[in-house]
Amino acid sequence: MSKYIGTPVVNLSVDTVDVTGDITATDSTPELILLNDTHEDTDGGREGKVTFKGEQSGGEVTVLAQIQSGHDGTSDDEKGDLIFKTNDGSDGNSPTERLRIDSGGNVKIGTTATASHGAADNHVLALSGSQNNGSGVLAFIDTSGNSDALLSGNDGSLTINVDSSNATADSSLQIRLDNTEEYRFVDTAAHGAGLGIGTTAPLRQLHISNTSANSEIAFTAATNGVSSILFGDGLTGSDVYRGYVQYNHSDEAMLFGVGAAERMRLDNSENLIIGKTSSSFSADGLVLSGTGNSSFVKTSDTVIFCNRLGTDGKIQAFYKAGTEVGSIVVFSSHTSYSTSSDYRMKENVVNIDDGITRVKQLSPKRFNFISDSERTVDGFLAHEAQTVVPESVHGTKDEVEVWADGDELPDGVSVGDNKLDDDGNTIPVMQGIDQAKLVPLLTAALQEAIAKIETLETKVAALEGE
Repeated sequence: MSKYIGTPVVNLSVDTVDVTGDITATDSTPELILLNDTHEDTDGGREGKVTFKGEQSGGEVTVLAQIQSGHDGTSDDEKGDLIFKTNDGSDGNSPTERLRIDSGGNVKIGTTATASHGAADNHVLALSGSQNNGSGVLAFIDTSGNSDALLSGNDGSLTINVDSSNATADSSLQIRLDNTEEYRFVDTAAHGAGLGIGTTAPLRQLHISNTSANSEIAFTAATNGVSSILFGDGLTGSDVYRGYVQYNHSDEAMLFGVGAAERMRLDNSENLIIGKTSSSFSADGLVLSGTGNSSFVKTSDTVIFCNRLGTDGKIQAFYKAGTEVGSIVVFSSHTSYSTSSDYRMKENVVNIDDGITRVKQLSPKRFNFISDSERTVDGFLAHEAQTVVPESVHGTKDEVEVWADGDELPDGVSVGDNKLDDDGNTIPVMQGIDQAKLVPLLTAALQEAIAKIETLETKVAALEGE
């Protein structure tokens, strides 16, 4: 080897063993050139090195460190790397590589492997540990010698250790975007470990803040998947989800769970369903519909409890188009069912003068309902009573359900067509009767009968007095 340092001050040959004394250069661009004139393209070939030696107290000369450069690759090109080696006390004359800068600008500490980072044009700082599949540690140390933070990896895991010296009472990890803090992990005595998003002082383990607009958490799942928030008290089985809020994307329903089981759901038809999973009448539970109706189903015992704690009065009121038309009134010992009857609500008031004639048109019957074959009752057939007292009956004889405007029509079905059940049969709309509406007619007929009886009694008394 030969060449120069600035203006040559000493000549070095390939068989020179040592140079004692200082080597200096006096020009404006001093340079030390080591030329390996071996013609080769092997990886690590064309190498040159600077070795640092020292004498121990006993006079032994040992190698302390080396700086080495060589060819990086196997092609006929100019690529090179720079390697730094140190002796850990047991390396002898062959110190161990500690740091390498390859031809791609990648810095490797404790490893010669190139990190997989997914972008070939980016430079990499690679750190490797010495045991247990661990990587190296990137340490940030303050002027007092405290480890403010450590960044390390081990067997596939990345660890960020903030204030590893535990020198600060309330340490934090901050993440800034566009030089503005967006995320902060804290560990304080006030509220324990927490993550703040949009706030530097999280109040709970997770605190999302946006004081200038809305705060939102977004969940995205497959069209047949679910998005969930789980509340657990354990790490296995149902202890993971003792309570939950879950959106079922396939059913388009929001589910609420307590005690590791669904207790309530809001479905896509605006039904709030409590105690069951569907709005049908086949299971106990409550359904409150956004369309204005509700259903209460219970296999046995009382279905609805109403309790007025104050004075006597209405426990339920009924309205038609905003006007009250009836009520249920409770008293200390009884209940009254009231329908609107104030004289100020009525006009064209006349007496019933054909009570007996119309009562004779009624046809009371004894019968049992198909659903209760063991019980025989007195009553009327609704359509027969309807011809005499129309207001006592609701519905039309032999009416069935039909498709109406606003319904989601199946293929091949038009508005006005009959609806069919699963067996292809029409679905009846049953008539109902309010037998209390017969009372005025019965009262009129009774009054007419009483008048006739009184007339006959008068005539009989007159005849008996003759």
